[in-house]
Amino acid sequence: MVQSQFLAYLAEVETRRLYAVEGYSSLFRFVVEALGYSESSALKRIQIARKARHLPILYQFIEEGRISLTALSKLCPHLNDINSEGLLLEAEGKSVSEVQKVIVKHFPKAEVQDSVRQTVSPLSVDRVQVTFSASTEFALKLEKLKARLS
Repeated sequence: MVQSQFLAYLAEVETRRLYAVEGYSSLFRFVVEALGYSESSALKRIQIARKARHLPILYQFIEEGRISLTALSKLCPHLNDINSEGLLLEAEGKSVSEVQKVIVKHFPKAEVQDSVRQTVSPLSVDRVQVTFSASTEFALKLEKLKARLS
């Protein structure tokens, strides 16, 4: 309940530009500097507060603990008047990684050819970062192999 009230408060502070009255250049600066939130926490809350102004059902989902703020922040860019109820119900009670799967189910990213070329980046003298795309089947096999090695 406290989180949903805080988000409503942020929406009102922004609507009335109360952050400026307090001497801050933006709602973000106000939340970080006056309220002491980290930058990432401030961004999540502001994003959700802005979306909730247009989709008040978000307050209900947060108040009832039906979705976490982190999961909702991932979902917010995809929510609109038409799809919000269905997506929220599908994301209800799910972890962040499960919500990300809901998102790609409805908003798939462009397919990338399986490859490993030109994606090895040095991180330090003895470490590199390898980036590639693969099928879900390959990812499951990789997880099984990782579990066996640990």
